[in-house]
Amino acid sequence: MKEALRNVLIEAPNHLSARLLLGHGAGQFNNFSLAGSIETVEQRAPNIVRAARCTVPSVVAGIPADRPADELAKLKALREKLDDHALPWLDALIRYGTAVNNWHANPRPHPRAKQPARRRTQRRRPPRPDRVAEAHRLRETPK
Repeated sequence: MKEALRNVLIEAPNHLSARLLLGHGAGQFNNFSLAGSIETVEQRAPNIVRAARCTVPSVVAGIPADRPADELAKLKALREKLDDHALPWLDALIRYGTAVNNWHANPRPHPRAKQPARRRTQRRRPPRPDRVAEAHRLRETPK
């Protein structure tokens, strides 16, 4: 197959398909471009990327609990093939995905979530100031 591609390149040096296939067979094109890196990351970890880009915190709760761990494993496996300029973004997504995964492992209730009603104990009301003054006045009056 490589020999046939070389013959095509000899006859037509501008044949891009033959050049790309020959380069791919030789291991020349193992890394993605920057645009290819971004697209690949978005395809392999769509839930983490969507949650990271969204400004509404409730999006994290909408991610199924088993997805962040799977997507994190896929992101970590991609590291060697991505463009160097995409690596800081990948690292940030891995950190964010780890936080999402930890949140799913140990969810905390939202502060505005409805809490069960607490039992109120019977408390004595403090006396009203006007009644306190009246009681003191009555005690001081002689009979």
